[in-house]
Amino acid sequence: MKDLLEQNGKITGYLTGFSVYSQLGLTTQLSSIIQIGTNDVRKNITRGMYKIRFIKQPNKITKENVFMLCILDGKEIF
Repeated sequence: MKDLLEQNGKITGYLTGFSVYSQLGLTTQLSSIIQIGTNDVRKNITRGMYKIRFIKQPNKITKENVFMLCILDGKEIF
């Protein structure tokens, strides 16, 4: 999935949703849907058994702020 998160060495997206919520200890659910936050609008795709959904992120995505964006995305589930 690195090709969906990075282009030419620049971060263009980040994992969000249940996969990150699980890493943060906010849920124990496993999902077949992978969500990626990105500044661009993209169509949903399927890779193997996983459905990949793209979430529009209006904030600039950098290596330094990906963790904070994940925290902010996590706030939405409460």
